[in-house]
Amino acid sequence: MDSEFVHAEAVVPSLAVLRGAEFRNAQDEFLSAFDHYRHGKYEEALVDCAKSFESTMKVICHKRGWPFDPNRSTASELVRTCLDNGLIPSYWENHFTGVRNILSSGIPTARNRQGGHGAGTLPDNEPPEELVSYVLHMTASTILFLSEAEKKLP
Repeated sequence: MDSEFVHAEAVVPSLAVLRGAEFRNAQDEFLSAFDHYRHGKYEEALVDCAKSFESTMKVICHKRGWPFDPNRSTASELVRTCLDNGLIPSYWENHFTGVRNILSSGIPTARNRQGGHGAGTLPDNEPPEELVSYVLHMTASTILFLSEAEKKLP
């Protein structure tokens, strides 16, 4: 039941947001993450979640004319730009520091720790399914949050 609720309240609405032409890349990345998840390719799913998260912020920054480097800006830099430009109200930043941590480190940290770098001599360390499911849903919720907050900006 929880999964059905999250799907209905976060995943489906975030997919509706991503249908916009400007979000084509973010949509492709997000759908690719779900496809990888369904096929048990969890590392790839995490990487595509991070890409979709970053692409969504880049679209918003571009649309708003906020400065960023489309080729070099990291997720943390993009989140900072979104905070600095009022996408997330400043009064929430002090009270809800957890929002910033989730937006700037939740998705990218899972990707970096679990799927974004070479294993070297370490044994294959496939991320657990429950982590990937959590990150997929967190990505959907974050995309929805960012897009809804952007609509309310003047």
